[in-house]
Amino acid sequence: MQKILRRAVKQNLIIDHVRGKIVSGALLPGKRLPTHKDLEQKFEASPVTIQSALDVLIRDGFIYANGSQGTFVTVNPPHLSRFGVVFPFRQNEGSWPRFWASLANQVAAVAQAPGRQLVIYYCGDGHSDSEDYQVLLRDVQAHRLAGLIFIKYPYPSLIGSPILEQSSLPRVALSPTPGPQGLQAVWIDRHSFIDKALDYLASKKCTRIASLSAALGSLDPEFEAYFAKGLVARGMKTRATWSQGLHIESAGCAGALTHLLVDRPAPHRPDGLVIMDDNLVENASSGLVAAGLRVPADIEVVAHCNFPWTAPSVLAVKRLGYEASAVLQLCLDKLEQEKKGIASSKTGMVKARFEDELLKG
Repeated sequence: MQKILRRAVKQNLIIDHVRGKIVSGALLPGKRLPTHKDLEQKFEASPVTIQSALDVLIRDGFIYANGSQGTFVTVNPPHLSRFGVVFPFRQNEGSWPRFWASLANQVAAVAQAPGRQLVIYYCGDGHSDSEDYQVLLRDVQAHRLAGLIFIKYPYPSLIGSPILEQSSLPRVALSPTPGPQGLQAVWIDRHSFIDKALDYLASKKCTRIASLSAALGSLDPEFEAYFAKGLVARGMKTRATWSQGLHIESAGCAGALTHLLVDRPAPHRPDGLVIMDDNLVENASSGLVAAGLRVPADIEVVAHCNFPWTAPSVLAVKRLGYEASAVLQLCLDKLEQEKKGIASSKTGMVKARFEDELLKG
């Protein structure tokens, strides 16, 4: 038993040494490792122990064996090319916004892009006793990641964990503001959504504007103030009762709520509607159908979406939103810049775009 333990300790020592040389840059991608005999002499280890250590590094993607030519550092070792995308929990364990689903779909679509790998973890809730958390923790400690993207700002329970504290690991969160532990932030430019939506409605001669958002009661104060200012600037008007919000878990009520918003004679009802969350689009569209309104003949509708994963609608709504690929790419750019020591703003924003803009390229 003692012999087995000593072999395991020495194997880990070899792994840490070789991996440390790679991570520090002393052994660059494509460079040849010392020969097996050199490693045997350096660590006073048997060929079996040396090979077992190298097998672990091969499995983790740091090195590869090239027959009689020797063993080499891979072109894209994981500490430079493998990025983790951290969701708080799995889709079947709670309510997922369509935004999260769009990002997960996009991660799957580009997971094995040349020179870069994306892998999803489901442990942003900080439950350290979960296997998902332990997998991420092991990958962080073994330098198998080039950076972390938190889909939701990390839970306080992660503070103090190497997942947030390892100084060499760049991290970014999808959040309006940067956070402690050096977290950068990437967020969607909500002002650009309002500006483009209202400009479009103005171009269609709409003057009476309603809004539907995924918020309890109505829009948050800052967003509501910007929306109100945009209406005034364009000669539009609204009413307090035309600005409605509900939680995405109650999205099924969006149909009835939308029906109520437009259930008045033509001169007294909205002629423009902005649906500000794609979780509400399908049911809100059904509400317009139930009210007997035609889109765009009776009412113009700008509907939020996350491209290319658009929410279904039975109506010819004008789709406006954010590219999941652009959000992920900006996160990756932030991580790459931090890793290279390039100074940049702590917060990056992704602007809203219309569907036809994206189709034009």
